[in-house]
Amino acid sequence: MLRVGNRAGNVHDGKASVSFLDELFDQLDATLERRPVLEMRMDGAFFREDVIDVLEAEGVQYAIKAPFWRWLGLKERIAECRYWGRVDATVECFEQWLPVPAWSRRMRVVVYRKRVHHRTAKNYQLDLFDPDDGYFEYSAIVTNKEVTGRTLWFFMCGRGTHEKVYGELKGGFAFDCVPTQRYEANSAWQVFSVIAFNLMRALQAGTAERRSMNRKRRTIRPFRTIQTLQYRFINRAGLLIQPNGRQILDVGNNPRVRERFQAIENALAA
Repeated sequence: MLRVGNRAGNVHDGKASVSFLDELFDQLDATLERRPVLEMRMDGAFFREDVIDVLEAEGVQYAIKAPFWRWLGLKERIAECRYWGRVDATVECFEQWLPVPAWSRRMRVVVYRKRVHHRTAKNYQLDLFDPDDGYFEYSAIVTNKEVTGRTLWFFMCGRGTHEKVYGELKGGFAFDCVPTQRYEANSAWQVFSVIAFNLMRALQAGTAERRSMNRKRRTIRPFRTIQTLQYRFINRAGLLIQPNGRQILDVGNNPRVRERFQAIENALAA
């Protein structure tokens, strides 16, 4: 099973998003001997008829944030709902099959409300409920996954894994820097940043132990930030010595440090 996360906030052109998906599927088919089960969790920017058509044609299990557009009628369905199922201590949900006449289809939508203690910009329900009921933040997810609303909530919460990747790329590998005033140099800088990031992730993927899958669909292997790796393996006090004319970096006889480097060496050899 392969999880794919998308930075939908940066995709504003519908044709560009469909083209991106087509290129992604072509790359997977060219790289993998057999296509695995694909799961995608996306922002509301991907809530488009053509995108959903592509995902369903490719057999992808998707979960997409649904915007509260008037023509979807989500607010009316929320107002009519009298029973909410429990997700956790602060989140409740209900699900329905939502007819979308503009797209000539019916879609499964799960609506969530999260209790908060103050008014926020996301309080879509202020004109629907009595203030005595408290304040809630609402969200809706359209999906074709055959899971409960509770499981779907935690699956979407796992998008934080993808956000950490972008944060690491920008903060740890300076992808968001603009070092020059020339397009070519800046483009090369970003390419080098991505290559460095991929190399560090590949090193960890080849040396870290696998962990079990959970409902949030976290990464199969735990990844550490480049700052943590620097302090653990690079920024260490050492002495460059030359026994028998061969240069060796001596970092002291620290058992913990020796175990870390030995584990990496054994994993790479295997």
